[in-house]
Amino acid sequence: SVAAQDERNLRLERGLSFTNPGRRISAGYVYRLRNWTLSGTVTLQDGTPENPFFFALDFANSLVVLDDRPVVHNAGDELARGLDAMLGGATTRVSAIPGGPALVVGTLPRVRTLIRDQRLPSSLPVDGFWIGSVGNGARARLVIAGGNDRGVLYGVFRLLERIALQQDVAASLEQHPSAPVRWVNHWDNLDGSIERGYAGRSIFFEGGHVVDDLTRVGEYARLLASVGVNGATINNVNANAAVLSDAFLPQLARVADAMRPWGVALSVSIDFSSPMRI
Repeated sequence: SVAAQDERNLRLERGLSFTNPGRRISAGYVYRLRNWTLSGTVTLQDGTPENPFFFALDFANSLVVLDDRPVVHNAGDELARGLDAMLGGATTRVSAIPGGPALVVGTLPRVRTLIRDQRLPSSLPVDGFWIGSVGNGARARLVIAGGNDRGVLYGVFRLLERIALQQDVAASLEQHPSAPVRWVNHWDNLDGSIERGYAGRSIFFEGGHVVDDLTRVGEYARLLASVGVNGATINNVNANAAVLSDAFLPQLARVADAMRPWGVALSVSIDFSSPMRI
């Protein structure tokens, strides 16, 4: 296994590459002294100043996000935040692909309009993504292409995972979910309690209403997106009929608004007797 000297500053891992040596001088020696023998080899070489485990370092200074829709925008923010935290630098978002190396993030159709490279896939399924390097030298690009906006976000989380695990980020990777619906189910009550809940009160409800501050709901949606979950039922299956009332629906819309930028859809459990009770 490979361990970083300082996992909070992976730029310390920059070194001469073993995969692209320019010049190499090797010498062997044997030294004998009475009953002792000392032997070994010495190798001196130069090469490209990059470590293949942290190939992202050369791309991290310029980030091109090819759309400003909420989910893709959040993907760009997440990538910049993660790169800055793990690689110890300052990622700059630019509006156009620069002349030097860059990270390019967007849906596959947008990527293909700007980058002509046979390594790019011709298509991707819904919520799927492709990560890989295209071009070379000053025109090298590390690309995250999604089959849709959620696919872009999932690709960003996967790239950050690769960096955290000290994997070769430039190796091509294509993934897509095996199931179109990936859902979590909550048993939260409108009074803020949680049936069979053992870790505190609801982050959605309190006192018969949706909570005023939905910051934690947004962060929860971010967490769900990081593992590819695309939906959540937020109330108890033993549902309160009030969730379908005209007064309550705008409150649910606020929750949906907090989760939507992370590609997470909202649903609620209903009581089949609700039409008779409302």
